[in-house]
Amino acid sequence: MNKHEEYSFSRLFLNEYVEVFFILGINDSNDSDNFDEYCDGKDIEVVGYAVIYKDIKSDKQM
Repeated sequence: MNKHEEYSFSRLFLNEYVEVFFILGINDSNDSDNFDEYCDGKDIEVVGYAVIYKDIKSDKQM
């Protein structure tokens, strides 16, 4: 994961029990043929995910 200059999180799913995020790595792109680019030419790559489970009885994250 060291090859990315910054990271971003994007929520994939949310309900009362669970919340799921993608972890996105963002780089300066040298490949003009890359499909996954921001409008400024930065390359986006999914590098992982995060899951938060919620206990609705106590209203706490687990």
